[in-house]
Amino acid sequence: MSNKPMRIMTLGYSNVGKTYFLGSLFKLSFETGQKGFSLQNQRFHDLGRLQDVYDTVTEQKGGAISTTMGLQTAHMDLRKGVTPVITLELTDIEGQALEPSRSTNSAEEIIDKIVQYDGLILLLEAPGDKVKVNLAKMQLAQMLLFAGKVLENNRGIPVTLVLNKIDALPKAKGVRDNIEQVDADLRTKLKKQFPNDRKAVAQALRTQRGERIGSIVKPIIDTVEIDEILEQFFTWVTNTGGMQIPNRVFPCTSLGFDNSKANESDSSTFVADLASIEPYGSAAAFLWTIYARLNAQNNNSGLTKILGGDPIAKDLLEDIKELHTSGKAFFDNSVQLWSLRNISNLYSDKL
Repeated sequence: MSNKPMRIMTLGYSNVGKTYFLGSLFKLSFETGQKGFSLQNQRFHDLGRLQDVYDTVTEQKGGAISTTMGLQTAHMDLRKGVTPVITLELTDIEGQALEPSRSTNSAEEIIDKIVQYDGLILLLEAPGDKVKVNLAKMQLAQMLLFAGKVLENNRGIPVTLVLNKIDALPKAKGVRDNIEQVDADLRTKLKKQFPNDRKAVAQALRTQRGERIGSIVKPIIDTVEIDEILEQFFTWVTNTGGMQIPNRVFPCTSLGFDNSKANESDSSTFVADLASIEPYGSAAAFLWTIYARLNAQNNNSGLTKILGGDPIAKDLLEDIKELHTSGKAFFDNSVQLWSLRNISNLYSDKL
């Protein structure tokens, strides 16, 4: 494992869900794919930032999540089994730092440090109407200005766009019930198909559930408003100084569908049902950013190339694919942008 950490920064305005996004990644500490990757706090006996957020959201501890001030960094290890393979620094920024004329000290600190980062995750609240899409487009433009500071120094930086809070879009109501029905029907079918083979049932769930869940999610995100955001993002990707920028877009809900309610002590925060919290898209977006950075490092001239590609990246891609096929991230093989086959394509700029 390299001693140099891989640094990933989330960029997003206040209230787009950056902190909840990071908190949802805590599930990667105990829910692993077939290749066994997990995300662990470097000091296992401490309550890390991700677990702190997760525990607060799920009401396992009291209090509310404080607004991020300045830059807050979580020091983590990506492990494969028990072996640490990548040291990670995950930085959450103060949303106001992105706003012109507000929190200028934080903005200058971000600009000064952002050039040192290895991956950027841009978070937008998925817009559900014309007013929100105009706001989202202004916010995206400002975030892309910050992202450009990194790309001036390193062309291999992946830029991942997360369309957050898709569970709040107009057509999302009742999705949880639909997903539960899909799960029940699929399990019944598979148990009949493999009556005495629990392992075969589990494997089939990992490969078949995602397509069925995707058919439920597709109408929610297939909107004019989201198309406008995608066009803006890919126009920037295509026209940024002739660079090839590793990029991908992930629809996301950090808490899961139909699974949050206002916190009585603070109406600006939410709590979730611990028993059924199912983040959608967040783990795949995060792991893909790491995967893209590993592959970009391996492909850049002047850097050491590993014959056949980075073995960690190859295994990581398998777990990322499993997140999609098992219904924890969105794909739609009929549309290139959301295609599962396109996961390994680092430099996609086509709708």
